[in-house]
Amino acid sequence: MSDSTVSQSRRTFLKRSATASGFTLGLALLPATRGHAMFANAPEADSFAPNVFISFAEDGKVEITCHRSEMGQQVRTSIPQIMMEELGADWQHVTIKQATGDAKYGDQNTDGSRSVRRNFQRLREAGATAALMLCTAAAKGWQVDPYECETQAHFVVHKPTGRKVAFADVVAVAAKLPVPKPSDLKLKSRDKWTQIGKAVPSVDLTGMTTGTAVYGQDVVMDNMLYAVIQRPPVLFSSVKSSNQAEVKKMAGVVDVIDMPAASAPALFNPLGGIAVLATNTWLAWQACNALKTEWQTSDHASYNSDDYQQALLDNAAKPGEVMRK
Repeated sequence: MSDSTVSQSRRTFLKRSATASGFTLGLALLPATRGHAMFANAPEADSFAPNVFISFAEDGKVEITCHRSEMGQQVRTSIPQIMMEELGADWQHVTIKQATGDAKYGDQNTDGSRSVRRNFQRLREAGATAALMLCTAAAKGWQVDPYECETQAHFVVHKPTGRKVAFADVVAVAAKLPVPKPSDLKLKSRDKWTQIGKAVPSVDLTGMTTGTAVYGQDVVMDNMLYAVIQRPPVLFSSVKSSNQAEVKKMAGVVDVIDMPAASAPALFNPLGGIAVLATNTWLAWQACNALKTEWQTSDHASYNSDDYQQALLDNAAKPGEVMRK
């Protein structure tokens, strides 16, 4: 790093920063491959926990965790993009990690175009929290107000003087700082946005177009089983009788399980039925097709799609009621 970039060496900078808060220089000498979450331990699962989204390696590289599922909507780009707006990192030094299913991330249900709408504020706060901690670490070395600093392209910049220091040079110090409160954060105004609402290359496009992307159906685990479910023909119908014992004896079938009966309201609840677990997909399908199931009656048995469509058309043709002028 040149003298024009920062007025002291990395070692001197860290020594001044660490000494100011009682840290030891040895912390800055940990191997670059060791990751350091910049934040305190996660609070309860329903609370905002920045450390589950952003972590830094000693060399300044950033790992951003996407807690929603990629289903072609590019959420693995948009979720990090929101955090990147406030974080001020450089995409070249950022990797995206896909979260596993875990309560610590909060709601991970991915549908209804809600991933951005329902997470927008807390994702911005996650990025801003990390940025403020980096700025505070740099400010200790410069002995200036942290709010005089900002993050840009993987550097912390002191706005009044133009001095800047790389993320890598302050991560070790920032890792020991207390987590700022949301009230301490100063989010960017809309006119300052450089990421949100801007065209950003998809982080998964290359993999998707070259056949190297790993999809859910590509995953194979040791002793993995495959399930096929025979669903009831009518909503809220349940099993009256079935030849499950016979099907369970078929080649490759490990188990045949009654799914919990569905009840109103359906929403996202399982719809009941019988699940066949087998050692491969073909055997599971064969066994499912061999099920001879008699179903209980349901009030929904009278449902008719054509009648329902006509009812919708009839209602649409009626005069509307003005709700607001």
